[in-house]
Amino acid sequence: MAELVVQEDVKGESAQRVVVITGAATGIGAATARKFAQEGYALLLGDVKDEELAALVSELKSLTDAVLAVRCDVTDQASIKAMVAVGMAQFGHIDYLFVNAGIHRNNSILTLTPEELELMVKTNVFGAVYTIQAVVPHMIEQGQGSILINCSDQWFIGKKNNFAYGLTKGALGQITRSLAVELGEYHIRVNAICPGTIDTPIAQSALGKYAARVGMSLEDAYAEERELFILKRLGTPEEVANMAYFILTQATFSTGSHFGIEGGISAS
Repeated sequence: MAELVVQEDVKGESAQRVVVITGAATGIGAATARKFAQEGYALLLGDVKDEELAALVSELKSLTDAVLAVRCDVTDQASIKAMVAVGMAQFGHIDYLFVNAGIHRNNSILTLTPEELELMVKTNVFGAVYTIQAVVPHMIEQGQGSILINCSDQWFIGKKNNFAYGLTKGALGQITRSLAVELGEYHIRVNAICPGTIDTPIAQSALGKYAARVGMSLEDAYAEERELFILKRLGTPEEVANMAYFILTQATFSTGSHFGIEGGISAS
């Protein structure tokens, strides 16, 4: 069983709508957790970052009395199943799922190693599949649900030195379409959100490594990245969280769709 960080005043089955968020401890996941908490939802949050996850739970105490945080490694199917089992035992149902956990690495077809390819596919693709497999049976039993997959602007475009990342995000884009067709009869919607470069710890790390590799300052690396976008800036986690909330809960006639939030890069 996964180690748990549980808010003490979560008690009994929840009558609230319940959202599951993986990769919840930082960045887009944490911003989305805050948004749902502000809107009064119960939350089941998973991540491998224990300290950040515990800090987020403490922060959310002022917004909701129904939040569980579970240490969850999406590359481990048993870990995912354990997280979902804890959530079902506590809340009794799952209404929304944000498949958000993922990693980024810079590589090209010439520099990609077998080990790095395996890690990225196992985390970004297998992790998404394992998560969906664990949650969907409960949604089918309930007769409804909504799933959102964190894809990428690389579902629409290609980027240099992002070969394996683009490969995994392309797979997630197709998973979105296939699942929408497969699960529609059960009244389960499946959509993808496709962010451009968002100012998160993942982006900060990637830009820092890029700057070091090419011998430029981090400030110049950020400036170069901003120039890729029509809006000449990076996105914020809060902007993605707001759209994620809308797609999951309000876009009730949308399924199999890919929603861009990428500063216009796919139009340029």
